[in-house]
Amino acid sequence: LEVGGEIIEEASEHKILGVTVDNLLKWDEHIYGKNGVLSSINQRIGILKRLSFHIPKMYLPKIGTAIVSSKVRYGLCIYGSTVRMKEDDILTTQQRDLQIALNKAMRVVAGKRLSDRVSIKDLCQITGMMSVNHVTAIDRLNLTWNAMRDVSSPLNGLFNVQPGCEDRVSRSRKRGDIRPSAKTTVGQRNLPHSAVTLWNDCPDPKIKSYCGATKIPKSHIRTFVESLPI
Repeated sequence: LEVGGEIIEEASEHKILGVTVDNLLKWDEHIYGKNGVLSSINQRIGILKRLSFHIPKMYLPKIGTAIVSSKVRYGLCIYGSTVRMKEDDILTTQQRDLQIALNKAMRVVAGKRLSDRVSIKDLCQITGMMSVNHVTAIDRLNLTWNAMRDVSSPLNGLFNVQPGCEDRVSRSRKRGDIRPSAKTTVGQRNLPHSAVTLWNDCPDPKIKSYCGATKIPKSHIRTFVESLPI
């Protein structure tokens, strides 16, 4: 590509606002690369362990959320894999590795060991920290809801395409579904298609009734997400 007489060479990946995007949108470099998400999380877990010896246990959940969960959550609605809707849905390697790292942090916060055999669900309840799957679902529903409501959002056109024909009201349009626009395999794995699919699969009409609302229905989104697999 030549711009202004200068040759611009294509790079295999590029960091944009803390998120490393590669040519195929596989997110491996962002998660596993040098200074990637997993590397940063493991460093923060070490800090959390050291703090746990000097800080009262009651404060650890807030600290764990602030220094570990926040790192996982940043950009997760973009780089996170497809949300698992059922227990038998495929758990990707990226989801598994991120959840394993988050589990380590939750055990530090809860004062538990791996040998204690505490389930992930119980760890989430004890610490107040959400699983990777739940955080991905919440962030994508929030993003979709806001993009559909805000006509000035650059994502509005992607999340406001009604299904069916203009001259009749289809069942999917009545439910408040969005027409998927992704055509390629890469597009179907990533935003916005993954968020559109989640939105369409959401059964709660109060979440989809965004028109005229002034605040996002957080309690309804939280209730729906809690019904999903950890």
